[in-house]
Amino acid sequence: MSKAVARKYRNRTLYTVQKLVYPTNMTNPIVLWRTTTNSDSKMDFYQKNTADSTNATASCWRRPTPTSDYQAMIISAKDTYDWVYGEIELNHYYLQSRSDVLNEATIMHEMMHVFGAKDITDDPLSIMQSSATNPRTVTVLTADANKLLKNKYTD
Repeated sequence: MSKAVARKYRNRTLYTVQKLVYPTNMTNPIVLWRTTTNSDSKMDFYQKNTADSTNATASCWRRPTPTSDYQAMIISAKDTYDWVYGEIELNHYYLQSRSDVLNEATIMHEMMHVFGAKDITDDPLSIMQSSATNPRTVTVLTADANKLLKNKYTD
């Protein structure tokens, strides 16, 4: 993938992180920063270019003990366990023809999956509305998603 394409998604990701950490008229306990040291990374972003019907995907892992291997988390485990590492894969094949704002919404949606949020199908005004059931129209962190962050990550 070209450096210009990589820069585009890097910039959209950095902007989206700011929107998640500092949502308009809301607060949450999330703190994220950019690192170039792999061992310090907790959430990584990758790009692919594949006609596989996905705009983006999120995966996360947990470690049952500090010395155990990482284990991939299934959706139901996100209510019980905390993640320790997440990956988001952005698919240039589909994202290239969409607006930056819509791509930021997709990045936000996938980041929320890493934080433990699940797709919903009954609230088109939520960032977690599944785009498989309705096209995404919400492009910012919504109150329901912010509430999840506060409930799950406030000491």
